[in-house]
Amino acid sequence: MAQDFQLTSTFSGYVNALEETNANPETLAEGSKNIIINLEGSVATRRGFYSINEGSQANGGITGSTNWSTNRGQYFMLRKWGTSLEVIIYTGDDNEDKPQYDIVTIYDDSIGSTSMSDGHAEFATLWNDTRKIDQLIITSHTEDVFWSWSGALGVVDSTTSNTITLDTDSSDVGTWGELGFPATGTVTIDGNDYDYTGGNSTDTLTGVTPDASSVTSGSYAFEKPEEHSVTGIGKVDFCGVFRNGLYLGGENSRIIRKSNSTDFTDFTASTAVGGPRELTIDDNCSGFIPSRKSMLIFGQDDSIFEQKYTISSDQTKEYFEIERLSTAAQQGVITPSAKKRIKNAVVYITADKTLDTIEFVENINEQQNVPLSDIIKNDFDNLNFHNAVIGYWQRNILVAVPNSSKIFVYDLQRKLWQAPIEYNGATVGYFSTDENGTLIGHDAFENTSYVLFNGTNDGGEAFESTAVFAYNNFGFRFNQKHFTHYVQDGYISRAGDLTRTLNYDFEGFTASEDRVFSADESAFISNTDDSGGLGHAHFGGASLGGSELTPPSKQLRFRYADAVVPNRFFELEVVYRMDEKDANFRLVSHGANIKASENSVAVITRE
Repeated sequence: MAQDFQLTSTFSGYVNALEETNANPETLAEGSKNIIINLEGSVATRRGFYSINEGSQANGGITGSTNWSTNRGQYFMLRKWGTSLEVIIYTGDDNEDKPQYDIVTIYDDSIGSTSMSDGHAEFATLWNDTRKIDQLIITSHTEDVFWSWSGALGVVDSTTSNTITLDTDSSDVGTWGELGFPATGTVTIDGNDYDYTGGNSTDTLTGVTPDASSVTSGSYAFEKPEEHSVTGIGKVDFCGVFRNGLYLGGENSRIIRKSNSTDFTDFTASTAVGGPRELTIDDNCSGFIPSRKSMLIFGQDDSIFEQKYTISSDQTKEYFEIERLSTAAQQGVITPSAKKRIKNAVVYITADKTLDTIEFVENINEQQNVPLSDIIKNDFDNLNFHNAVIGYWQRNILVAVPNSSKIFVYDLQRKLWQAPIEYNGATVGYFSTDENGTLIGHDAFENTSYVLFNGTNDGGEAFESTAVFAYNNFGFRFNQKHFTHYVQDGYISRAGDLTRTLNYDFEGFTASEDRVFSADESAFISNTDDSGGLGHAHFGGASLGGSELTPPSKQLRFRYADAVVPNRFFELEVVYRMDEKDANFRLVSHGANIKASENSVAVITRE
């Protein structure tokens, strides 16, 4: 005779703000971690990571990163640690389909004349009207100095004593000029500078000095970043670009310097249209975010300013106005790196520990005045947001909180939070994406970068994935009930055991029972590979829990029921957990054959 099971088959995100016995049992609750709700609505173990370089805590962590797609078609990821600025270059996939990268140091104390501070770095891009290329601007908490980089970088094919020939296959172009190298200049290879006098319109630089014959084929050649001076700010911490004007600020200054829109090195004040300006705000600066029609300037003390402009009727003069936005106490940015432009919105973490927005965010416009983090408020209230970073990847807002060793992910498409991510052996503080959309994480405490959501372990180590479901009273909060069978179905890896815990009543007050399931129990396995559930489980457009990242032969379909001794209870908490290397699961549904108990209210009835 068929039994009637009350199943939970849809899952609606992670919540940690509501009374835990009153939340929707479809939600994940406090204690959940390293679990992804994919677009199919199933609960799955997240993917792992692997390192793309071997760093060291002795070198300190990554203090800034960016992606840059140049107007010449090149794509760079950059990261900064200590006094070094490096470019990460995708070189292809290995035989296990894992992306591989080269890391090239384009600036450090041996390359440049002025040392970059080991503080936080920021980046912005603008158009160099003289060279007719876009350039990257870099600030790094350095007194009166900022840098620009042309992005000119290529691979050496061969050299003679006075020529350097480009590897056009590796560089995907035919000439040095197409990579951004000027007609004459200096190219740096393996830490050595070589001047050249011609050849940028071909694949061979000529008039090279000193002797370049010892340069190794396959070496990276680049034009090193150029230093520029600016006064009136002190240490230059922040940069931003609006209408091709460069804005610079410092955390210890209320002075903002804006460059000429046609010459980013010109800061001589002028009222001409696009001319340089010196602006004063009512707070020390905490960074810039360009909006659609103005530049937003963040202050350190609950303040956000909007810089607006008006052009005179004769089109010869431009007038600037600084307007303070209506922000309440504790509504400024909590730390300079905790803000980001995402589509048509500015997303930032406020001083009172909420994730908030300015303007319009796609798909969440009706929530503009409600902090996005309200439903995980208990988590946010207990985090240390110093040096927190906001990223964006595949329609998801990423919040890295390195001082609490967590990452939070908000799915913009489905308007839900994923359970906290805690990596084993990595503390991600910054994000990048390579040219193929692969997510890269940069460590906050050592100069190591990682390919995230790839593989089934964390750098070769196991990690724990736990799904804690909110208490379920099965529609009868004040009636006791019982069951004789608990059922579940989904997918499981060949490695590892899946432990399910049933906590009868609050914190298991009445009883707590564990049962373990593994793929070795072949009687409850109905196939030999993943039938597609995991393989098409996309997380905001990217597969985080599926067989595109895990060999299909390791995913097995399971369906089983556990016979249990009936316990009378009011509410039930269900927990699924795996914590072995290369172990992972995906839960499709779970539930029980719930029956009302006799005299179910008597136990709580007062006479």
